Amino acid sequence: MWHKFLFIILTSFTVLMCVAQYKKCNEYACTSVVSKCQLMQDCQCDFADVFCTNRCLHCLGAKFLDCCSCLKICPTLGDESPLAFNSQTGYLDGIPTLFNSYAAEKDDVDWTALNIPVNVGNHSDCVIIFLNNCFGHRKCMDYCSNLGADSYRWFLDGCCECVGINCFNYGLSENHCRDCPDEDDIEDIKTLDGPDDRDEAYNEIP
Repeated sequence: MWHKFLFIILTSFTVLMCVAQYKKCNEYACTSVVSKCQLMQDCQCDFADVFCTNRCLHCLGAKFLDCCSCLKICPTLGDESPLAFNSQTGYLDGIPTLFNSYAAEKDDVDWTALNIPVNVGNHSDCVIIFLNNCFGHRKCMDYCSNLGADSYRWFLDGCCECVGINCFNYGLSENHCRDCPDEDDIEDIKTLDGPDDRDEAYNEIP
């Protein structure tokens, strides 16, 4: 009997240690990005303010889930604040015909297009474009706008989803980007909002 009791105690202790480790701030991995966001005052504000939470989420980028404990802003079970989600969304001034024409280019090397049946009224299929490479939040929004998307969803890991007019709730809530993130090295996605090698190709988008 005492063996079972001891097993329960050891199991409970192991679980508690794992939870404590998860919530502990990883200073080695997070000091740089947390300091940067605090200096920029993106994370020095009242997190009850939705604008503050969005700025902080954007600043931490792909490091949010790893470093949120350093700022004591990690989402909890049942938390409905913006920081509880793994993506940001927004509406755009869409051009459906333009967007659908891009999505019809199935062999495009820059993105992957999906057609999802919509069984509501006489709506056509929900058309979604997932960009293959990682992008920062601002570039994702601009890229989708230039493609004629009606809305967009940007994931914390850098995946960018452009959503057509017949889709509901900003398309799919899962990452389907082919090459993003790189499993071997997930860098701070916010740096992708700055100048890089993609700018020349990016500026060629209609």
